[in-house]
Amino acid sequence: AHHNNDTFWFNAYHRLWLQLEILMRDNGVKIELCKLDPEDESQPVDSQLEKLRGAELVFVSLLGLLETSDAVAKLKAMGCKVVLLDESNPSSGVPIVALDNFAVGHMAGNILYGRGYRHPAVICPHVDMAIPMFRARLDGFARSMQEKDLSHSVFGTNANDTFAERVLLEKCVSELPKQGYDCAFFVTDEEIDLADKLLAQGLVPEKFGLLAFDGVMNARTHRPPIYCISHATEEVAKAIIDIIQSSEANDQEPLQSMKIRPKLYNGKT
Repeated sequence: AHHNNDTFWFNAYHRLWLQLEILMRDNGVKIELCKLDPEDESQPVDSQLEKLRGAELVFVSLLGLLETSDAVAKLKAMGCKVVLLDESNPSSGVPIVALDNFAVGHMAGNILYGRGYRHPAVICPHVDMAIPMFRARLDGFARSMQEKDLSHSVFGTNANDTFAERVLLEKCVSELPKQGYDCAFFVTDEEIDLADKLLAQGLVPEKFGLLAFDGVMNARTHRPPIYCISHATEEVAKAIIDIIQSSEANDQEPLQSMKIRPKLYNGKT
């Protein structure tokens, strides 16, 4: 997050913190929020990590941005137990408590199939960057299609993500029905407005299904609301509280990784 204001880099972590504040009050647990900002050149990462000295247990989101292995080693050297809250670096050797992004994609494929759709397209920004959470959702969707002997196509922008690319992707999405596709899964809802021209055609949901991952709440608050799969924020928060309480009861017990199942929100698409 940006440590000098209230802005989290990802809306999901802001929602998680708000949920944790409720659970802290209800369970008598105290968690301090420390906003690390790797982009702030005036605050070297090492000096920001130093703020955590003395913490027994550290939960970190998007540690991949902090050169994970070094950051983990430094935190461990300070006597901190570390738990990652995302899958940005599964090989870091520390427990992970995070949304099961593979299950997100697999669930999306199963939902579309269950509603009778058979010719899916997948929309993914920065498709060439192999962002771990996006990659896992793509893999989960592909597995679901393989299990049903169906094929699918992935459309997206590249790392440079120019305005021209975005315009082309919007045109591509609007023409999916003409190309023989009968549904689309948006790997993230950050650019769900790309579907507006598609929705204006009046084909959704009778002739074309639309499903999205609700990462920044754009899908749920869209008009019409998009049928979406979301972070199981409450479940992740409860898992964090459980880890804290278990660690307090027995600090010699090794911390375990947990994959949290995603949550469904019924929409109109």
